[in-house]
Amino acid sequence: MTENKLPYISVIITAYNRKEYLLDAIKSVLNQTLDKKYYEIIVVKNFGCDTIDDFINKNNIKNILSDDTTLRGKIYEALYITTGEIISFLDDDDIFSNNKLEIVYNKFKNNNITYYHNDNIPINEEKKILNSKKRNNGIDYNLSSISIRKSIIKIEDLNKINMLVDTFMYLCALESNNNIIKGNDKLTYYMFHNSISHIVAKNFEEYKKYHFDSMNTTLNSLIIFKKMFNSKNAINYLNTRITDIKIDRCIYGLNEKPENLTNYIKNNTFSLKHRTKLFSLYIFTKIYPNFRKYFYKKVWNNYREKFVEQ
Repeated sequence: MTENKLPYISVIITAYNRKEYLLDAIKSVLNQTLDKKYYEIIVVKNFGCDTIDDFINKNNIKNILSDDTTLRGKIYEALYITTGEIISFLDDDDIFSNNKLEIVYNKFKNNNITYYHNDNIPINEEKKILNSKKRNNGIDYNLSSISIRKSIIKIEDLNKINMLVDTFMYLCALESNNNIIKGNDKLTYYMFHNSISHIVAKNFEEYKKYHFDSMNTTLNSLIIFKKMFNSKNAINYLNTRITDIKIDRCIYGLNEKPENLTNYIKNNTFSLKHRTKLFSLYIFTKIYPNFRKYFYKKVWNNYREKFVEQ
């Protein structure tokens, strides 16, 4: 690391149409154990607010008023004014632990890495911790848990994607063919609530519809990514993600034919437990279609457990 090039980390905080969480997100970045000379903060939002803007100005934070309605568009704008070598992201409704940036700093300073994903803690709107036993915590999940070396981000390609900015960042790391770390430190508080990106379903049918919509939009984005990334690691990863979704769609009753099953078994970053469970469900529902009734009940019970306070 070049010590005289400071700040070393640029934190990009994005907000769209929400004022109620943003100050807490900003304060969580200001209240870090890492010396402030090592990082800068850039806030990108589509609204003005005297209280928030005054706070931003008093703390010498870069403030971008953006007309772009997309997350990738806001990040695209922010990346062009960042000065740090490392980029850490934070959604307005998430919060950093107070030692997050110190750990990120040490990870990149002491290891030849390009991408670091920390673990996270799910919370509700009252900031109470939710049941964390059953949750998706993949290496490309939750942008607020991702830190990446700026030099490997395909900045111009951000304009070509519709969603899955977190997956896009991970694919940039895979394409760079450099070291990637999946950490166990819980450094991000990840908020669940009803919004565009988070749906807390009231019943199974609502959950199922949301799940179908999510699978379809995710699948479309992954297919777009296959046109943007060329490395063997990136393509293998995309194929496993696509196969994973197709298996999931089969389990839910869609007439889908999963492909690349050998690659899925060999190269998937999901745990062996996840792959074994999903593939077993696929076989069961193929042989015994009535098994879906039991499966649906189990899924709904597990989903509800996610939103039970600890």
